[in-house]
Parts: sequence; structure tokens; C-alpha cells
Amino acid sequence: MRVYQCCMLFETFPIDVWVHILQLIPCVRSLCRLARVSRFFQPMRHLNLLHIVLQERIRRLSGKTIVLPTSCLSHMSQMERAWQGFRLVSNSSHSTIVHTRGLQTVVGRGAVYNILNFFISRRHCIVSHPTPSKMVKGYYCRVDVCGRNGIVLHSGEKSKFVTCGYVFYMRVNDWFEMAQHTNVVYTLQPLV
Repeated sequence: MRVYQCCMLFETFPIDVWVHILQLIPCVRSLCRLARVSRFFQPMRHLNLLHIVLQERIRRLSGKTIVLPTSCLSHMSQMERAWQGFRLVSNSSHSTIVHTRGLQTVVGRGAVYNILNFFISRRHCIVSHPTPSKMVKGYYCRVDVCGRNGIVLHSGEKSKFVTCGYVFYMRVNDWFEMAQHTNVVYTLQPLV
């Protein structure tokens, strides 16, 4: 009886109010838990409230009016986490690189990231957000290789050496080594 009364109280607010309220929830995990808490937030015949809210949140975070495919909530929550930002965690004493929404981040030798190996260029790679179509496929990060000695990319069980001018996309837990045999390794982790 109480569950039914609770759902009736939820229905008193118009959908626009719910979209605005749910956009203010800071964490996407909390937003996705709502479907388990109440039947009101589960997909209905004509309306999927969480789908609408995640679309609006992604549009707001990206700063662009983008057309999103009708994909499942897990892909959309993945996209939102990617738009929040990511970090490249070093395996050694090198600094962790945190990339939030915004412009591109240049990674290379110098005082900023504590990289002193001369096989690594001062502007070895440029890290940025991928396009929304790549985010739907689960990619978090786009890397443009600029250094002469290239990058060794490790994605899953595959390993690939890429040279200057190559662009590749990374998923969570993928890692790359800046130039071969330098032991300067960065692993991609989500920010939130």
C-alpha cells in the first residue's frame, strides 16, 4: 500500500520538474539507483524519465546540442562519466594527469609532469575528449601522437606501436608507454 502511495506522490509533479530536479543530482550512480528504488523511475510504455535526464545532462556537460542515439542507460552513464573527465595515472614517480572538461592537455617532457627522459619529446602527445559517437562505444580519451619516438598502446591483450601523426582512442584501464622501453606508463581511469 505504501509503495503505491509513494508512486502517486511522484506523479503529482510534472515531467519537466522531474527532469530539472534529477539534473541537479551530482553523481550518475545515484541517478541510476533511482530505478531500483521506485517503480516510477523505471521505463514506462511512453516515457523513460532517466533516459531523458541523462540526455539533458550529457548535452549540458558537452556544451553542444548533440543528437544522442536511443541507447541503454549504461552507455549514457558511461558517456556522462567520460564528459566529467578522466585521469592518466602514472606507474612511477611521474605526476598523475587529470583532464577535466575543457581544452586539450599536452603531455611531454618537462617540469610539469616530472618526465625527464630524453627519448620523450616536450610535446609527445595531446590528450582530449573524444567525439560523442566514440563515447557511445565506451571510449574515454582521444590521444594524438606528436612525439618522434611514438607511443606503445596496450588495449586489453593487444599491444601496438604507433608513430607520430597517429590518433587513437582509449577505454578505461587501457594504458600506453611513451616511447619504447622508457618505462613512462600512463593508465586511463575515470575521474568520478
